[in-house]
Amino acid sequence: MIKKRRNNKNIRLKLYFFISISAIVLFLSLGMYQKFKIDLIMQDIHRLEQHKKQLLSETELLRSEVDILRNIDRISKIAKTELHMINNNDPVVVLKVTNFEEFENTKSKVAQKEEAKKKLKMAGVQ
Repeated sequence: MIKKRRNNKNIRLKLYFFISISAIVLFLSLGMYQKFKIDLIMQDIHRLEQHKKQLLSETELLRSEVDILRNIDRISKIAKTELHMINNNDPVVVLKVTNFEEFENTKSKVAQKEEAKKKLKMAGVQ
């Protein structure tokens, strides 16, 4: 009986020892896994921060290009040189229509004069 108890104690002791060692190995491996994952996350953070800096510098570059392209002097120069546009300094004429029928009559008279000019131009008379 005493041997059985000693034997049971030895078995229990070995079982506790095995469980203890297994727990230690498990906790150490979990700790290593956690450090590995943290390292991977830190690398991702570093890579993303570099990408963010690159995007911010590209954004600033594009904003400065937009400011240059938006410059009114540059637009005026292109309009004059490439599109052959000119500034129109003619005075502005405002017509105030009080009587719509009178306006229609005037409009048709102007259209008739323009038509007559076209006919004369086609005939070679100016």
